[in-house]
Amino acid sequence: MSQPYNMPISDLLNKYYNQLKRNKDGTIVYDKQFKEVTENLLNLECLDSSLYSTYDAFFHAVTKGLINTPKIVNASNSTTYRIPEGSKSKYKYVNDVLTDEIWKYWRPGEQIFISAGTGRGKNTFIKKELLKSCGSQKVVIFENRQSLMQQQIIDVISEIDPEILKYQDLSEENMVIFGSYRNIMMISYQCAALKCLYPDTNFLDFFSHARYLIFDEAHYILDDAPYNKGISFFVQTFLKNQFPAATKIFMSGTMEEVYEYVQLLNAFPEEPIDIIKEKKLLDEKGSNNNPHKLIRDLQHCQSPNSILSLPTDYSYIEPYQYKKTEDICTEISKSPSYEKWLIFVKSIEDGAKLKGKLDVVCNGSVCFLSSENKKKDENAEIYNRLILECKFDCRVLIATTVIYNGINIKDDAVKHIVLPFTSMSVTKQLLGRKRMTENETVKTYFPDITYDDAKRRYRDCIRDYMDLISLNQNLQYCALCQLNGLANTAPSKYYYLVPQQVAFPTMMMAMPNSPAIYKLYYDTCFYIFVLQRLKTEQSDFVKILLTHLGIAKKYDDVTDITLEISDEKMQEDQAAFAAYLESLLGNDIISPEENGSFDKFLELKQKINETYKIFHHGKALDTQWKNKERFFSGEKIQMFFSELDLPYEIESTSSKGSRITKVTRKQLQ
Repeated sequence: MSQPYNMPISDLLNKYYNQLKRNKDGTIVYDKQFKEVTENLLNLECLDSSLYSTYDAFFHAVTKGLINTPKIVNASNSTTYRIPEGSKSKYKYVNDVLTDEIWKYWRPGEQIFISAGTGRGKNTFIKKELLKSCGSQKVVIFENRQSLMQQQIIDVISEIDPEILKYQDLSEENMVIFGSYRNIMMISYQCAALKCLYPDTNFLDFFSHARYLIFDEAHYILDDAPYNKGISFFVQTFLKNQFPAATKIFMSGTMEEVYEYVQLLNAFPEEPIDIIKEKKLLDEKGSNNNPHKLIRDLQHCQSPNSILSLPTDYSYIEPYQYKKTEDICTEISKSPSYEKWLIFVKSIEDGAKLKGKLDVVCNGSVCFLSSENKKKDENAEIYNRLILECKFDCRVLIATTVIYNGINIKDDAVKHIVLPFTSMSVTKQLLGRKRMTENETVKTYFPDITYDDAKRRYRDCIRDYMDLISLNQNLQYCALCQLNGLANTAPSKYYYLVPQQVAFPTMMMAMPNSPAIYKLYYDTCFYIFVLQRLKTEQSDFVKILLTHLGIAKKYDDVTDITLEISDEKMQEDQAAFAAYLESLLGNDIISPEENGSFDKFLELKQKINETYKIFHHGKALDTQWKNKERFFSGEKIQMFFSELDLPYEIESTSSKGSRITKVTRKQLQ
């Protein structure tokens, strides 16, 4: 499977691939041997993160093979550049730097990267400067989600072409053309991808004559690639190709990974111009000078790429730490009713459960928004107000990623933000949803992640890597088997289908989903970085995050809200669990039962798992306890029962599709 670049992690795992055990269908058995492979990778010298204080520095070093270089045979030969440190104080807003004397000298064919956090004025610059000065020149603005598209339609079009809003309802549109000369197009990434796949000649003609191509929330290109394969069409058309008539402008508050990704697709011939330095030089020499020419002459540089870095100041954060959602529920019950909470969750299931718990605490003043329910019943009103006014009325808003990308919340009553366990780039995006005012602070609740929590995410990544290596053996064959149900695995997110030839559009071929592959690489490096720190116990997850956010000094101020269970309560739970086990003596649990259900078997597993969590700070004995095909490890059960001094044993055996599970009293020695 050809790729536009080589990923060091994949190279390192290749040598283990043929050593692993296989099922009859060829899939890998994830047994003790596989666990050893994941552990070996963590201990390789060429992936040692100890020399790097932040994850981004470590990731850059791995990509370039800077850590014990000979170990990584396929590190890229081209030079990739990191985002400069930028300015946190002298220049606060994008407009402070991108004055007419700078941005009007941008030339066709150049790439401009604006790395600036929420509230730094990225879109204000586009709306009030570039669009108002472009005349009849064509401009294309790419937006990442319909929710953001709706906010941008209201915000940008009302400023540039308010008349169009009087006569058209654009709230559901994925592509809008507006402006005095009908020269400005706003289009979602998804819609643009479709128009690339099914060539839309009008769209492509508009695009080919555009003077500016603006990639808003550019991190979306990688963040959603595993779920939206259409992004690959977008990447092939807009990022890999050069458009000599246009200046490309990439904007994001989390530019780090997409900045390196663009370089891997199209290597920079030399180091990009630092626009902060350009601005300082202009201030020194006077506005009558051409800043591009000044800096190029002084640095003997002809780079077609420039970058503006205005890092977010996260000093507004008051850091808190939690282990379980119960901790958050208790904290909400103690907080003033006029203070609002914004809680992000990883899944619809997590959000629904949390809402159920909080409805009682908050007298029903709780809303849960997801991509599936945002337009249903009373949720539609809350969602629309969020889009139109950047506010919500309920006391607690729980949300999945439906609002994490680009949606703004401008509400001084929001005093609490709760974050889930997720990657660094998504963490920054979640923090950026609330617009902060001068001298405002917000209580931010970070998850207290254990080594085992991070290890599970890391192993999931390695599983995906092994699947990638399998695809690499014969992509077309694997795709054929998966898509036609001839393999026991679902179609992989790491390839997509394209017409084989324009003349024969019905003939399809599989192509690697390169942005999704790169995202996997980025996330794997992140979990390696985290695990190596957690293993030494010299750091914890919250400290890792605070260091990356530039506020490591706040670590000593972290408030731990973890609920401590009283000894009396733990004794009650232990007694109830012992009584439950006693009730099972002499009653074999046969699964499946005569009616085909696994209810009693799963009830036993759930009771064990929940009791284990009570005595182990919320950690599960097995996160896959709902699996009907297997029971817990006998060794783990024995150790747990010994820990609680419970005189019971459990034997669970399976034969010919039927399982018998017995609870017996332990024989005294």
